[in-house]
Amino acid sequence: GRVKDLLVDFSTLRIEGFILSDGLVQDAIYGKNILPVLGKVEFAEDFMLVEKEAAEEMAKSGGGIKQRIFGKN
Repeated sequence: GRVKDLLVDFSTLRIEGFILSDGLVQDAIYGKNILPVLGKVEFAEDFMLVEKEAAEEMAKSGGGIKQRIFGKN
């Protein structure tokens, strides 16, 4: 996916997570993914590396059509 937005704790000014997009149709059906910042994160111009635990903790935002109609992701 692509990073579409950041989740920031404004009291500490720390990035707490990233909101990822899998594309317009996937986002509409399933909602966007939320990738928490856990441990080390490395940034490059075209990609971002995160630790395995962060990828395993990635969660759906629950904003998709499937959730609203069927009550599950």
